[in-house]
Amino acid sequence: MRRYCFLLILLQLHIFTVWGQTITKSKAKYLIMERNETVTYEFSYRYSIKNDDSLCVIILFTEDDNNIEPLQNLLKRKMLRKYGDFSLAMLAWENMYIENNYTIVPELFVKVLEYGESFDIYVSSPDSISSQLITNHLLICKEEELNKIGLFDFIYYLGEYKFDYPFPYLVINAKVIESFISKSTECRP
Repeated sequence: MRRYCFLLILLQLHIFTVWGQTITKSKAKYLIMERNETVTYEFSYRYSIKNDDSLCVIILFTEDDNNIEPLQNLLKRKMLRKYGDFSLAMLAWENMYIENNYTIVPELFVKVLEYGESFDIYVSSPDSISSQLITNHLLICKEEELNKIGLFDFIYYLGEYKFDYPFPYLVINAKVIESFISKSTECRP
């Protein structure tokens, strides 16, 4: 039994060092004063992602649960999924010009983390919403994963078109994430 526990611990340590990033979650309670001076409490989760790997790490939101399929399948589906008449793969494959880009969260959200950088996601939510909502629908991958699916120089084009999310944090309501996920499940056959 000890041998299996030791092997399990080694396997988990190996997985965390291979992925090269850490996600920590903490819960906070904020006091919100409204104009009519009523007091409400808002609960928030903070997810911190730090890149400990020498390669760039890309962060995306996905409609699919990342615990069900392999990362490469999820990444390919996310990059090829159409949002209106645009998909993220078009950044690498099409010769196009983007003017006045505004990041649409969570559909077209892309954040690139260089070595040593960190990124915080603040999710305001009532207590009834699962704290696993973000971690189950957050794709974190290395640049080499994008190369495996044929999106060479994707990070270069993100910078060229100023499509990378520019801030070190994101504040989002959990209901926006829920709506994003439910829209995709309604469209599936």
